[in-house]
Amino acid sequence: MFEQIITMLDTYVWATPLIILIFASAAYFTFRMGFVQLRDLKHQFSLLSRKRDSEAGINPFEAFCTIVAYRVGTANIAGVCVAILWGGPGAIVWMVICSLLDAAISYAECSLGQIYKIKQDGEYRGGSYYYLERGLGLKKLAAFFAVLTIICVPILTVGPHANSIALAFNTSTGVPKWIFGLVIGLVMLWTVFGGIKRISKVSTWLVPIMTLLYLALTVVVIVTNVSSVPSTLGMMFSSAFGVNAAFGGLLGQAIIWGVKRSVNSSGAGMGEAVPAAAAAEVSHPGESGLVNSFSVFIDVAVCFCTGFMVLLTDCFNVAGTDGTM
Repeated sequence: MFEQIITMLDTYVWATPLIILIFASAAYFTFRMGFVQLRDLKHQFSLLSRKRDSEAGINPFEAFCTIVAYRVGTANIAGVCVAILWGGPGAIVWMVICSLLDAAISYAECSLGQIYKIKQDGEYRGGSYYYLERGLGLKKLAAFFAVLTIICVPILTVGPHANSIALAFNTSTGVPKWIFGLVIGLVMLWTVFGGIKRISKVSTWLVPIMTLLYLALTVVVIVTNVSSVPSTLGMMFSSAFGVNAAFGGLLGQAIIWGVKRSVNSSGAGMGEAVPAAAAAEVSHPGESGLVNSFSVFIDVAVCFCTGFMVLLTDCFNVAGTDGTM
């Protein structure tokens, strides 16, 4: 029953008009701000290296790692596979295109988080609800957004990730899922109850390791299957633009699922990255925007690695029990 309700809500929430709105908004911010997310990547790197110790907040690199930790997760694996399943190989190309544009939305929301943050109990506090209330004067909408965040993040964000991890361990080791779920829950509670500083410290340690290991795994797979790289890239791009006859009927689905995967994985525009971005100690709000727009590129890089490995190894062509593909 619960699954049917979620499926019904998903049908309405992820409808085509919303996908068009998201893509159009990303394009608008990109052109309106002069491709700010791509204009000076060197400056973005330099901002990440700046150390600003703060009693009330965290430094830009810690904020960056915290947001990447939120963005890069099991959805970068399972979610990408779903996008390929329903949108074909071309969904990966549209996912990358949309993410490059989505980064402008991330720049805007993270900069606003800095502008309208407050200092409470000796620490910086910020989020979309703050700039909805203090910037636009929409107090009721801000309260509604805050309530949705309290409900949706633990249930619809953390829950599926924890379930995917527990299921993976259960499949590989045979240990009951609830044991891994309990371990994950306890680690999460210890991290979260330490406040933004502990969250950022754990993320600073964890994010570089998990990201670099995954990129290294991708390199190994590419080297092992290097002869198939040109044909795989050709299949992706021909499918993305409706040239490949085998995937010609999936052009619309490739775009839709590429946009869905980009938005869902990066979270750009959802406001979930804003609290961490607002906690950073920066000299100008745009610095937080630049640093965290770059985190979208890390996210899409991991998503691309997943999709490319799936296509390169032909794992998306899986035969059923009856022998059909």
